Amino acid sequence: MESAAAITAAHGWSGRQDAHAALDEIFNGHDFHGASLGIVFASPDYDLDALGKAVAARFPCSVVGCSTAGEICSLGYQHTGVAAAVIHGIDVRVASLDDLQSFDEQRASDLVDRLGVSEISYDEHAVMLTLLDGLCMREESLCNQIYLA
Repeated sequence: MESAAAITAAHGWSGRQDAHAALDEIFNGHDFHGASLGIVFASPDYDLDALGKAVAARFPCSVVGCSTAGEICSLGYQHTGVAAAVIHGIDVRVASLDDLQSFDEQRASDLVDRLGVSEISYDEHAVMLTLLDGLCMREESLCNQIYLA
């Protein structure tokens, strides 16, 4: 019987305003070699351009994330920092959608093909995580179109 690879993660929160210092505090020397996915959530008051550059320099894998209305961490509810995680040992497929207002069935089908969703077995522990701008007012219809594709 084949043994499954270990899934590991490192995560944390930092209130430091310098992006590199915040990531240093969160990951404290973590080895990113072989990372599968990075996840970053940050306060909109944060310098998101600087954070993006720091994340790109550090993470050797796909990264998803967005701004937040607050982060919940070991210190409780915070609203001025960065919450981040890196996950190892999982198969990850990432896609970005632009122009959500014109997203239709054809674009949903193209997305599903691009992600190779048909290759995923239903007996696998598969999850689709979506991060959608709530101001687009189309979250449910977008998810439904992707599901039906």
